[in-house]
Amino acid sequence: MKINSAKNSHVTGSESKTPFEQFKRNVLARMVHAVWLLWRKHALISSLERRKNDPHFLNDIGLTQKDVVREIEKLKAQKPF
Repeated sequence: MKINSAKNSHVTGSESKTPFEQFKRNVLARMVHAVWLLWRKHALISSLERRKNDPHFLNDIGLTQKDVVREIEKLKAQKPF
């Protein structure tokens, strides 16, 4: 439903979008979310690899170096989606 008035000169909401525009918006949102997930996974793996030899870090998280290496391998083996 499109209503034009002096107070409401623009239309907001999904009713103003065609199905194709909604599809494009959904695809874009999913793509951005997927890239963000991949970036976070990469950042986590990088951080763990950098800090796996740090005794203070290992003491803080309560894991051994072997546990951290095992977790890194699990993260690398996971499928992205």
